[in-house]
Amino acid sequence: AMGLTDRRRAIVLFGDSLTQRSFEPSGWGAALAHLYGRRCDVYNRGFGGYNTRWCRSMVGELFPADETPLLATVLLGTNDAALFDVEPAAHVPLEEYEDNLTAIVTHLKSRCVHVMVLTPPCMDERQRLAFQKEKYGADAIGVLDRSNANTERYARCAARVAKKLNVPCVDLFEATWKACGVSPHEKKVARQDSVDPWAEPSAASATNASASETKASACEDVFVDGVHFSAFGQKLVFQTLTERIRAYVSSFHETGKTNDTYTLDPELMDSDWPFGPVLRGEPGEWRDKMYAHARSATIAPTLRSGDTKSRSVWRVEASAYADAENRLGRGLAALAVAAGVGLGMGYALGSAARR
Repeated sequence: AMGLTDRRRAIVLFGDSLTQRSFEPSGWGAALAHLYGRRCDVYNRGFGGYNTRWCRSMVGELFPADETPLLATVLLGTNDAALFDVEPAAHVPLEEYEDNLTAIVTHLKSRCVHVMVLTPPCMDERQRLAFQKEKYGADAIGVLDRSNANTERYARCAARVAKKLNVPCVDLFEATWKACGVSPHEKKVARQDSVDPWAEPSAASATNASASETKASACEDVFVDGVHFSAFGQKLVFQTLTERIRAYVSSFHETGKTNDTYTLDPELMDSDWPFGPVLRGEPGEWRDKMYAHARSATIAPTLRSGDTKSRSVWRVEASAYADAENRLGRGLAALAVAAGVGLGMGYALGSAARR
């Protein structure tokens, strides 16, 4: 039986809330779905608040053996990097994080055509504390639940896992940190320096206030609460990811290691059905154009096993043949009626002549 997934490849976004929220109106996942429109279905499998420990327990069910997505992205680590003394349930030690992420990516490599690892981004520490105070008021704990210094350790670990398993890495930590106006190699704002965002700067930190405030202001454009992306941040993720995809595609085509069936270049993918302008023209030509598209297009759905293309073409052919048979049947019926009328008229004329 044919279904919704039979003519499109699948792209799966796997991760925590940074992935779950990627389908917001300005989200990077929504933009990716638009980029691959009519060629791939983009599935959001983001789970807010999850860490690699919990995601590792789910990955086998989410990516079964009888499905082969074209691409899976993995964005995990922000919750793993939560500070143990503040969020012990979410925190995952770095060594375990590396083991979990390795297991997740290894499983995805066995199921998907392409896998990409996205590192956790940086954060805006001052904005995070301000959001905490705004949300909880007097109940705010007044200390960071995450820090850039610790999150960077997890980002670097994610990059190592990607390199070890030979999959592309999208360094969101570096991209977001640069967007905050500071080189990734410059000193981060220390946790103790941003405990109270309303405190007056001390004399000891006055010399660094200008650079720090500039960074904090820039980071406010990237995040809405110090961790989750703003509209600008969502766009930044989309741009960083698609730039990496383009570089990855170029490297594959230069070495001849891929073909149009498994490319990640949307411009090289055939659409599921012909685009509307193709079908315009003579009113009676649309069926032939759909049939021609089904015969020539590379249809490689990745959520079902088996020869779906031949089944798709067969369905179009069967439909075309059925229509031809119907037209032939109608023509024969018309001839029979005409012949019957002719015989009747001949008999009537002959009888009249004999009289």
